[in-house]
Amino acid sequence: MPEVYLRAVEALMLRSEEVCLVAAHNDDLSGARRCGLKTAFVARPYERGPDQKVDLKAESDWDVIARDMNELADAIGA
Repeated sequence: MPEVYLRAVEALMLRSEEVCLVAAHNDDLSGARRCGLKTAFVARPYERGPDQKVDLKAESDWDVIARDMNELADAIGA
């Protein structure tokens, strides 16, 4: 649903390329990238419990790939 990403961009009064979606879900990041947003993958390997099988790692060359929010902050210079 590109509307979700594009409405967020509109609400922020920014251009798509000025917004970054941070997510632990590769499919969400893929949708955001198709809408022109930057992308950051932060793993959450236990989000769905100990038997989680999906979204354990970045499945694309997202703009940033981080193990946690501290690593993400370091990567973007925050």
